[in-house]
Amino acid sequence: MIFTGSNLYDFTAKLLLNYQMDKTIFYYLLNLAKGNREQMRPWVILRSEDTSNNASPAQNLINNSMYLTPFTLPADFLNHYSPKRSLIGVAADGITFRWYSEIPLERKHEYKDDNSKFYVDLKNSKYFLCGILDQPYTLHEFYIAASPDITDSTSWVFPAQFAPILAFDVAKMYREMFDYDIVNVQQGEMISRGADVIYKQMNEWDGNLQESQVEGIDNYQGIGGGAGFNQNVVGDN
Repeated sequence: MIFTGSNLYDFTAKLLLNYQMDKTIFYYLLNLAKGNREQMRPWVILRSEDTSNNASPAQNLINNSMYLTPFTLPADFLNHYSPKRSLIGVAADGITFRWYSEIPLERKHEYKDDNSKFYVDLKNSKYFLCGILDQPYTLHEFYIAASPDITDSTSWVFPAQFAPILAFDVAKMYREMFDYDIVNVQQGEMISRGADVIYKQMNEWDGNLQESQVEGIDNYQGIGGGAGFNQNVVGDN
């Protein structure tokens, strides 16, 4: 079954013993619950890639450095999920790469000449490369994307079997935030047990996805090669 917002509204009403809450309140709580669940871990299903930005040597404007040249973050950006290689520059030849790892905003001056670093100005939805470019690159940014709000006719990006967790979350929040008394608090705790069961399944599913990805990595990076080795690389440290 596909759980649209309308389906989740009906399911939430059943959890609340057939009480149908105001729909404005429902969709506020539903998307609040969605956001909470999406930020609990770096879910594989929310991992995304943006390739809309290109960088070139002509942008080495300040003291032959890129570090004050802005690039725009994706509109659905939440955070980078990898401690290294969150950003990769790919040259037109397809074999030359620049791998970047993120540094704090306040250390941009310290690392301005480092070809393997970048930083984010989240308030202004921008990011910046450090170092100097030798040729044009397409920037591949890997990040966690926020999913669109759920409406009457749309569904969550997660597999359908996990969507009811949001109805459990909404029912619990409603009991405890809008209909508060000791009995409803106890009922809210009982409702949350259903969410706990689904969340356990979600964690196991995502863990298996992450494990299958890691198993495909060849860690050998010695001189002379090995699977995945490419000597035309900047910033592989």
